Amino acid sequence: IVDQAPQASRTSKALGVHARTMEYFERVGLAERAMAEGRKLHGGSIYSQHQRIVHLNFDQLESRYNFILILPQSDTEKLLAEKLAEFGVSVERNVELIGFHQQAADVEAILRHADGREETLRAAWLIGCDGAHSRVRRELEMPFHGHAFEETFSLADVRLEANLPDDEMSVFLSSGDIVALFPMPGERRFRIIIERHEGPPVAGEPTLAEFQRALDDHAPVAARASDAVWMSHFRISQRQVEHYRRGRVFLAGDAAHIHSPVGGQGMNTGIQDAVNLAWKLALVAGGHTTEKLLDSYEEERRPIGRRLLQATGAMSQAILLRHPVADKLRDWTASLVTSLDVVQDKIRKSLSELGIHYRASSIVADDRPGDWRTALASLWDSGPRAGDRAPDASGLRTADGKELRCFDLLAGTRHVMLLFAAGSGDEAVALACRQRLKQIAQRHGGHLEFYTVLPPAGPAASAAHDSSTLIDAGGELHRNYSVRDELLLIVRPDGYLAYRGEPADPDKVEAYLAGLLKTDY
Repeated sequence: IVDQAPQASRTSKALGVHARTMEYFERVGLAERAMAEGRKLHGGSIYSQHQRIVHLNFDQLESRYNFILILPQSDTEKLLAEKLAEFGVSVERNVELIGFHQQAADVEAILRHADGREETLRAAWLIGCDGAHSRVRRELEMPFHGHAFEETFSLADVRLEANLPDDEMSVFLSSGDIVALFPMPGERRFRIIIERHEGPPVAGEPTLAEFQRALDDHAPVAARASDAVWMSHFRISQRQVEHYRRGRVFLAGDAAHIHSPVGGQGMNTGIQDAVNLAWKLALVAGGHTTEKLLDSYEEERRPIGRRLLQATGAMSQAILLRHPVADKLRDWTASLVTSLDVVQDKIRKSLSELGIHYRASSIVADDRPGDWRTALASLWDSGPRAGDRAPDASGLRTADGKELRCFDLLAGTRHVMLLFAAGSGDEAVALACRQRLKQIAQRHGGHLEFYTVLPPAGPAASAAHDSSTLIDAGGELHRNYSVRDELLLIVRPDGYLAYRGEPADPDKVEAYLAGLLKTDY
């Protein structure tokens, strides 16, 4: 891992860590450390002409991380670097990629060190996570299609004396002017973002006086800013590459897509790009699957980036409206629509990135009978489908009485097979099915774990069972996955459902896995 920068970031930059990213942080043991250093935001409000038109509450998120964690990017990078060091890896700084070319079996890269020395190395794969001005993207001659907004924004991290909640973000709109306030870790620390369409052209660095004027003009309460530790101007661009992969080279994060910071999605989306690619690349590098699996990275992630650009672009345009009639129409519509529970839920899932799914992916499969009964039942089926995020649940119990969460089972780097055993039916047939599925899992060695999940009550729950059998003591897992009868799920290493079979059919499972993983023997 090389970085041209001589040192890690020292400014706050991206602040918001959303629920889905926190779930990934939990998987690598970073969630508690991040929460100890950050500030939890449980909601947010948007005001127009001093009247609140939107209020969001994140407490209803279906995740134990039902908040936005405000954590300066410098701290996030520090935590990740420390975790990387635990694996014996460090970032090589002051090392610049100046060129590369691909060959049949590897990539030859040319690096320049701080002393001017050049180094040539070969690697099986190259991943460009080098930001909006990506050298990797330029070397690939990939166009970065899109546009830039005309407006110039300014931000400052300050001490703010104001009667405002310290666990909610606040956005104030006034005839095209914007003042946004985000509580930060530390006593009375806030980030302020402003955009004022009237006034002198932007020149040089912003001043604290500019932010104070914006607060005086648009904040509904008295607010006094001081002790600015970082101030900067920025522009919004909306851009995306046509392809996330070319041969042995990949693009991820801002190198592949940049967009409006509305919603704080940028860093989180880049992290999810990396997680999506990492497990696939690990299997390929280890010889456990074919390189064809890597095609699904662009197939799954590029549509996510495209939809994100569309959503953040539309929200930015709505916020920047400057016509009084359009303003009033926006305010009325926003107030009416966001008062609906279903809309609030959709916004929460979108912002938290818990709602992201890969249902259209070629590497996920929903295997259910196509008869009218199944079609009718699916109308009331609120459970996750293949390609959806696998929900968490507590109250699982092992054979020796140990309590577990579902996410404890999914915390590793393997695929996990969950068989929800039916509470009734031919026990001999069910046992044969279970044994066959265990054998399939064993043939994939350490890349597929198998568990049988028994309902909280009934004959099956009291039957003899081994270490791969779990009791859903409180029934939460059955409820979260809408289990009606026998159900088989395979969860990918990134926590998304790869396969759903209802009922379990070992032949179909084996056929699905044959296209995904090589057997160990």
